[in-house]
Amino acid sequence: MCSFGNISEVYNKLEIPLEYKNKYKVARNDLNKYLDSETSTVINGESLTRWKILDVFIYGGYAHATLEKKKIYDEWMKLEVVRDFLHFRFINTLANVLYIIRFVANLNKEVINIIESKNIL
Repeated sequence: MCSFGNISEVYNKLEIPLEYKNKYKVARNDLNKYLDSETSTVINGESLTRWKILDVFIYGGYAHATLEKKKIYDEWMKLEVVRDFLHFRFINTLANVLYIIRFVANLNKEVINIIESKNIL
């Protein structure tokens, strides 16, 4: 499975300039801080993090991967006062996650070029 954690392990093992490892580490840390940060949205006394909103929308609203998340998503969608705002939060969070993914994809291309030019692998 491809994850930022698994990619981190690969970066740590590669013999590449430290600046590339640091760029990846900063991007991963920034993403984790962003997703773990609370939004101003509170439902049933819970301050929602960006990760929670992303998780519930993807695995409860769109993929229906888990019954628990589907139930939470359906409950959220019944709340007319925050429904549209939750959609906005989801789209905004997804856009920021995609920005980091694009950054890492470009960083990976640079690292691959370094590896290929030095025949590291």
